[in-house]
Amino acid sequence: MPIDPALVRASLARVEPHAERAAAYFYGRLFAEDPALRAMFPPVMDVRRERLFVSLGQIVALLDRPRDLREYLGQLGRDHRKYGVAPEHYTAVGRALIAAVRRYSGHSWDSATESAWVSAYTMAANHMIGAAAETDGPAWTRA
Repeated sequence: MPIDPALVRASLARVEPHAERAAAYFYGRLFAEDPALRAMFPPVMDVRRERLFVSLGQIVALLDRPRDLREYLGQLGRDHRKYGVAPEHYTAVGRALIAAVRRYSGHSWDSATESAWVSAYTMAANHMIGAAAETDGPAWTRA
């Protein structure tokens, strides 16, 4: 299914006023679905919650610029290696993300919006997974 950037942007714009609660909901859903993922995160999640929406906003802003989007997602995928993120983690992340956006985007959520988000997330996750897999060397090194 093709990505509809306008639907994704419009729903994210409705979520942004509730970003803090949406991020908390996202992480709650993520850790409920896969409790083992909690160990990958710090005890205090304030910075992670903020980074989630900064990254999400950047991805959505770049949906119409495929080259820049691929570059950004590639770097994001390579960066997530240092946290131990594996391809199988992306499924739980996608479900939690879409649940959070659905919950906080209000009454405008419909099947077309859900399809747009599923398509956008699938594309983003695939790029991140691919970039991480193509990277040689360790995920991190000791200084």
